[in-house]
Amino acid sequence: MHKRLLLPVLWFSAQLLAGTASAGDDQWFKTRLLLGEIQFNAQQGKHLDALTRIDHFNGASENRLNHAIEKLQSGSSLPVMRVDEIELAYRMSQRAGNAVRAVLGDDIDQAGRNRAAFDLAQIYYDKQQYDYAIYALQLIRGELFYPFKQDVEFLQAQVAARQGKFEQAEKLLNTLKSDQRYSAYATFNLGHILLEQGRAEEGYAQLAEVGNFKTQDRILLALKDKANLVLGYHALEQGDAARAKQLLGTVRLNGAFSNKALLGSGWASMTLQDYRAALTPWSELVTRQQTDESVQEALLALPYAYGKLDLYANAIELYQSAITNFETSLARLDASIDSISDGKFLQLLRLHNNRSDSGWLLRLRELPQTPETYYLMELLASRNFQESVHNYIDMVEIQNRLDEWARTVTALQNLVEVRGQHYEGLLTTLDASLDEVDTGLAAANQRQQTLADTIAQINPKNYHEYLTSEHESAMLASLQDLEAASSDLPATEAETSRQRVKRARGVIEWDLMSEYPARLDVISTEQREIGALLQSLTQSRDDVAGLRSGARKSYRGYDVPLQTLKEKLRSLSERLETTLAEQAELIESMAVEELQLRVKLLQNYLVTARYELAKNYDLTSAVDR
Repeated sequence: MHKRLLLPVLWFSAQLLAGTASAGDDQWFKTRLLLGEIQFNAQQGKHLDALTRIDHFNGASENRLNHAIEKLQSGSSLPVMRVDEIELAYRMSQRAGNAVRAVLGDDIDQAGRNRAAFDLAQIYYDKQQYDYAIYALQLIRGELFYPFKQDVEFLQAQVAARQGKFEQAEKLLNTLKSDQRYSAYATFNLGHILLEQGRAEEGYAQLAEVGNFKTQDRILLALKDKANLVLGYHALEQGDAARAKQLLGTVRLNGAFSNKALLGSGWASMTLQDYRAALTPWSELVTRQQTDESVQEALLALPYAYGKLDLYANAIELYQSAITNFETSLARLDASIDSISDGKFLQLLRLHNNRSDSGWLLRLRELPQTPETYYLMELLASRNFQESVHNYIDMVEIQNRLDEWARTVTALQNLVEVRGQHYEGLLTTLDASLDEVDTGLAAANQRQQTLADTIAQINPKNYHEYLTSEHESAMLASLQDLEAASSDLPATEAETSRQRVKRARGVIEWDLMSEYPARLDVISTEQREIGALLQSLTQSRDDVAGLRSGARKSYRGYDVPLQTLKEKLRSLSERLETTLAEQAELIESMAVEELQLRVKLLQNYLVTARYELAKNYDLTSAVDR
């Protein structure tokens, strides 16, 4: 759909590895990668993938991605390409949705609004929704400049003409005739508008201007051929066969309108009764693509011309060839209708669609073993049919994506189930281990707190209760026993013993008193280290608990959301399947109807060919007699 809008969706590739954010900014790096992915998908014609990534990025904010593009573009001379263009090109069913909001959004400047409104109007025009096209054009405001002003005026003229507002269209086209880019198109369209109003003389005069254009442009040459073709057939209808032959002779032999021009040129010669001159264009024409309608008419016309020249043997041979051709074509048409009815045409569309190639639909004829397309060239080239096919391919793409997403959800459900089975037993054991760790840590913390409280109570008056070592406590106890035992000794020995005990106790107390600050500092340091160790152990325990929680979150709480999503995808798929079937039926009916019209035409041609063959046999017999 609208490759003109979709291919230049983002200018981002030139800035993918550069931007306003620093190299270490992980978020902006991810943003650049995402924008690059969106651009790649859009350029590959994978517009649904591009929109999916846009929606994923935007989340609740519809313009978040546009803001990101603008920020990355800051300081660059490259123009900003907005993702709104993808919205406009793909989401046309959402008339009140993103497409219209892109035109009316407060964050878009007037030039951006005007461009978005024009693109929206162009798409509505292509879809033949002319009221919506007018509405979109009315959103274009402010002063317009070349060449955008002329683009808008030409589209306004086209819409007005389609709605029968010929006076408005004529005024706009007359203005555009002076513009170099639109001169030929405006003149051609003006000619058709005048013809539709019954102003034949003026209309054909405009087409004559187009026919006399000097150009080497491929598109303008085709427009020139079409104008001369219309003028030539008009002259033929008016009885001016010489003028018709002259005009039809200007149509290029390798152009899209050459077959009709050759056919008309032959009939112009026949009208002038120059039967031998009619042989030249028709002899060339019958060598071309046998399924073309002009070629099939020439298969009847050429032997008719030979008959007029009394060359009955040539006429008979050509009529026989024409009959064989028509019978073969009718059989092929029946096969094509059966093939289309069996769904093979839709299979062909699914298999060979190439959204990045605007001519893929017309090239289906070139494929071998594809009878479905033999007689559908005009239908394949028509805008309505192409739009219907594109819509069908879009729906097929969406259906495939829904199926893929449904398979992904099922895979996720299986993954969650397997993960739960794997982790649940391990985490149950871990729960028990963590409970033991919690008990041990609680006891250790309690002891550590008791130690801290004890240290806080130590002072110069009671330090000996807390700072005496085990060895010193043992010595003090031994001294106390010796002192008690000295009472049983004689007085002199008892006194000597008590003095010795006293001196020994004094040495210990001196050591305690002199080492009090150092010992207190050592104990305080050890207490702090123990506290830090317990804190580290607690943090490690919390980390393990966090991992346990994360593990459980990886498989718990997903059942309901995943099942809800699966049901939603199933519902969408069922709705789409119904719409897809309706669209398929529409496409097949259009194709079959086109083929049935050709069947009726060829049946008439076959009857005529058989009658003329018999007639020429009679004439040959009469000459022989």
